Amino acid sequence: MAREGLRAPLAEALHALATKSTTTIHQDIRAKFDDGWQVVRLSVGTIGGQAAASPLVLISFEARSDRGADGPKRKSSRPPARSRNRAQLEDELDQMRQDLQAGVSNLESANEELASANEETQSANEELQSTNEELQTAKEETQSLNEELQTLNAELTEKLIGAEQTNNDLVNLMSNIEIATIFLDDQLRVTRFTPQAHSVAKLIDGDIGRPLADLATLVDYPDLLLDAGNVLASLRPVERQASAPGGVWFNVRIRPYRTPRNAVDGLVVTFIEITQTKRAERVQAARELAEGIVDAVHEPLLVLDPSLRVVRANRSFYEAFHVAPDETEWHRVEELGTQQWSSKPLQQLMETTLREGASFENVEIVHEFPSIGKRRMLLSGRPVTISGDEKPSLIVLGIQDAGPAEAKVEDKETAS
Repeated sequence: MAREGLRAPLAEALHALATKSTTTIHQDIRAKFDDGWQVVRLSVGTIGGQAAASPLVLISFEARSDRGADGPKRKSSRPPARSRNRAQLEDELDQMRQDLQAGVSNLESANEELASANEETQSANEELQSTNEELQTAKEETQSLNEELQTLNAELTEKLIGAEQTNNDLVNLMSNIEIATIFLDDQLRVTRFTPQAHSVAKLIDGDIGRPLADLATLVDYPDLLLDAGNVLASLRPVERQASAPGGVWFNVRIRPYRTPRNAVDGLVVTFIEITQTKRAERVQAARELAEGIVDAVHEPLLVLDPSLRVVRANRSFYEAFHVAPDETEWHRVEELGTQQWSSKPLQQLMETTLREGASFENVEIVHEFPSIGKRRMLLSGRPVTISGDEKPSLIVLGIQDAGPAEAKVEDKETAS
């Protein structure tokens, strides 16, 4: 927008103001106007100072009419026109030199700024390239991590399905086994129990988390809490037998609860009903006692089962009839020896004893025995009922030697 002659000085002044914040004044600047060339005074400065938020620049042009190139003619003392033209040309040449110097300075400054900007751009480009490589690496790592997460998710899903199946199996196992079990943590608090545990303790679902000491157990086991503490401290299992109301017996086992990593995380208390075993032990003890009594009896005795097979014979029987156990036990009574006990009335009496529980006494049998000769025997039978049975299960057959059969005949002759 500046007129010819003002462009270079104005640009230099604005640049000086921008870089040095100083007011620039140029004098004797020839500018071309509509009516010819004219000398003007150029001033460039700021309004409001550099501290203002948006400082304004004031450019002022002051005309110097006394230096005009085409002004009115003056007195003859003025230098000739040729000299004035030469001076004017020199001024213009000097002004052009200044303009050229200012242009060169501006160009150098612009080149420096361009080089700095180029370096900054190159540095930014390198940073962007480095950032791009890092983003590429991060993308690959993210993709790898995503694949690992997918694999881990699949494994966790499979483990979750397996854990759910295991939990279902555990629930069904705990519901179907006939063993009362109570699980305790390391503070002896209830964590889980099987449905059968209701037969040994008054448990409800709300008892989860209650201490063992607060439970009301139906089993006569006063040292349960003490033994549980000892097992937790020593990790040595404890096994006790305890009774319950109704003649029920339990085998109580207290063992450490071990995790898959073999760490102890509580106790497992099981109550296995052994009522039948206890009764069998009692029956066995009673049988051993009975066998001891049978062996202690001096008279020969036979113990017969419902099929009239010999279950047991005492020592007196073997000594009296000179037979061996393998010839006697588990043989029918009518098959023993020379079938000396195959009396029809005797067999009927024994069947009646098994059927009705009636006893019989002094049934006489006369027979020729191989080793002791012809003897007169008196047989007595007693039914034996095992606990829990309604009818007799055994017969104890007692045999009394009444002497030789001939003695009976002589006695009758003497009596007559």
